[in-house]
Amino acid sequence: MMTFSKLLICGTALTLVGQCVANAAPRAKSVLTFDHYMTSGESDPRAGLTMGAKGVFYGTTYAQNGTGYGTVYSYDSVAKKETTLYSFQALTDGAYPYAGITYDPVRNAIYGATQVGGGPGKHKLCGTIFKIDLATNKFSVLYTFTCGADGNNPAATMTLDPTGKFLWGTTETDYVPATIFKFDLTQNALTTAYTFTNGLDGSDVYACQLLWDSTGTILYGTADNGGQYGWGNLFQFNTVTGVLTPLHQFNESGSGPDGFAGGWGLLTQGLVMDANGVLYGSTLYGGTAGKAAPGGAGTLYTYDTKAGVFKTIYTFSPDKTAPTSPWTGLTFDSQGTLWGATNGGGSKWNSGTVFKYVPSTGVLTQVYAFNGANPKSGYSPFGKLVFYNNAMWGTTSANPFSYGTIYSVTTK
Repeated sequence: MMTFSKLLICGTALTLVGQCVANAAPRAKSVLTFDHYMTSGESDPRAGLTMGAKGVFYGTTYAQNGTGYGTVYSYDSVAKKETTLYSFQALTDGAYPYAGITYDPVRNAIYGATQVGGGPGKHKLCGTIFKIDLATNKFSVLYTFTCGADGNNPAATMTLDPTGKFLWGTTETDYVPATIFKFDLTQNALTTAYTFTNGLDGSDVYACQLLWDSTGTILYGTADNGGQYGWGNLFQFNTVTGVLTPLHQFNESGSGPDGFAGGWGLLTQGLVMDANGVLYGSTLYGGTAGKAAPGGAGTLYTYDTKAGVFKTIYTFSPDKTAPTSPWTGLTFDSQGTLWGATNGGGSKWNSGTVFKYVPSTGVLTQVYAFNGANPKSGYSPFGKLVFYNNAMWGTTSANPFSYGTIYSVTTK
């Protein structure tokens, strides 16, 4: 059984609370390394990496550009070896996995979701939940969404509950309203825990991975649209009572614009929380003029869950030579510094960046700028970074010059 009294989810791995909030220390210049280049058969990772055992990561590829229907892969960071674990066939097994992988150490298995596929007729458009047994490499479809009350098109990485019995996840607004669901791993049964109304609770929960609080009863997440002003919201969901409570209504058009999603995911890869109960997140677009530059191209924000206070702490510049549009969410390193990646900016090629942000000083530093015109550089990171072995690990997506990459950036 996993306990949450001493653990918080920082990125996609479980990280000691003490590591998340340690004071930042001086460090040497970070070095970015491209550890693996994807091939045509495993093109376009849209999700980040998930840490497994013994330095092995797991991930998915979306397989755009006519290269199939997506894959599940592993990457051994010690042996520097990538292995395709499964290739999707589009109908009965699903297609186009946008969501990342959830690792289950107790069952020695990994789980994921596909946005479409899963069965004949309309069900081929609705998506699946799948499992791979790591001992046998056996793939199985656990559930096929119906585009009914159970939702459709899951795009967010699922998270295990404290008992390890349930997977919790979200579906997006498309054919039917968005949902929060739980999936019973012992019964292979899905329950819709909450259905969004497109009212104050928001709508269109796209790729935001839900985050547990320290008690393991409250989940935090973001809705891309809807809410009081139509710009989405930050919410908490009580898994015991089934009550969803909006914590902050984003209002880009108000007197203090604080960012918005633009329909693509307010915080596409989820939130992080420090030991004091403060959430950190990002928005893809918008932001308060005058922080970093007029106009804004996304924000970083905090929400103090004890005091109920929201703050915009940084606004990204629309200048394409600077980091713009933070897509990946944030991840703590061992020194308490937050790391993330942007989908754009960084150079004249506008191919994205890796950045770090020190909460105690409010200083954001561009660490690396990708060059989409160089097939050896990578282009537009989407997935959340993972901290492992004094480095941040991530992925870049495909473009006309590259099928995508796995990269690492030293943090000290």
